[in-house]
Amino acid sequence: MTGQLTLHHKRTMYILEPTEAAKKAAKKRVTVVEYEDGEVSIRFEGQDLPARAFHKEDRRVTQGAIVQNKLLSAALMDIQKRQQAHEEKRITSAKAKWEKEAVRRKFAASAVHGEPEAAE
Repeated sequence: MTGQLTLHHKRTMYILEPTEAAKKAAKKRVTVVEYEDGEVSIRFEGQDLPARAFHKEDRRVTQGAIVQNKLLSAALMDIQKRQQAHEEKRITSAKAKWEKEAVRRKFAASAVHGEPEAAE
């Protein structure tokens, strides 16, 4: 078992709950018991360790998810264009030069840090 409380068995990664027994078993050899019904038990020093399975096959991206992501990307691009237009409108409508500079700095900082614009 790894130091991060994970274990690989038959193309499945098991993530152990961070109990005292599991922490004691970190970086040590554990016993994996596979029952006829497919259930798997992980043991260390005769004690069952609670774990949950993470199947590697679940990590594959489906075609439907790709299409959905592309649609979402187009919608986000449209929103970004609207936000930029709104920013430009606020800059041009600012009354004083110092106010325009403050608005520009605010939007430049939020673009660099990826922060959303604060609601007014």
